[in-house]
Amino acid sequence: MSPVCPCCPDQKGNDPAIPLTTGVVRLAPAQDLWRTVRNKPVKLRMETSGLGSEPPMTIHQMFLATVQKYGDYPALRGKKDGTWVTLTYKEYYQHARAAAKSFLKVQMNFKCFKNIFLQCTLSEKKS
Repeated sequence: MSPVCPCCPDQKGNDPAIPLTTGVVRLAPAQDLWRTVRNKPVKLRMETSGLGSEPPMTIHQMFLATVQKYGDYPALRGKKDGTWVTLTYKEYYQHARAAAKSFLKVQMNFKCFKNIFLQCTLSEKKS
């Protein structure tokens, strides 16, 4: 595994500018178990014991926990210009953060992101 990001050869894989910490999740108050609007809170069904009793976790927190546990292990592999390229979980996290910051900077909405994702996925399948 290379310490240098394969997409950005000038950048080291262990960039200290991206902290590997996140805050506590606070749930928004909600009364209903379901909604027809995507940006409204829903009440979570929490159990007193077992798997349903674990505290809720965001996708970012789950990704971050994986990075902390398996940071130097391969996360993604694919061919680029005929050679195999490997991204570790740390590098994958850094790329995801950079993409998210870019989307925020251009104020990209969900519909636009979905269209870009679908185009990238379709172009990957063609090649």
